[in-house]
Amino acid sequence: MLRWPTPDGYKTDRATWLAPEALTHRADYALALARRRPAVDFLDAFMQPATLRQIDAQPPALRAGLLLASREFMSK
Repeated sequence: MLRWPTPDGYKTDRATWLAPEALTHRADYALALARRRPAVDFLDAFMQPATLRQIDAQPPALRAGLLLASREFMSK
């Protein structure tokens, strides 16, 4: 999942970044990573209020992963 088969690295164009499969891989990775480190409250400062409200409405076990998979975090 984390290896790119060519020597020029990952593509950063919009089509590659927004492909449904790429979004799914990043979200799955974020959720798995959050299971290992559930406290990511320090990211709240980088989130839009609307994003935080939506994440806070979710079950506590998913919140850290959703922060890591959020648009705000992925664009950093």
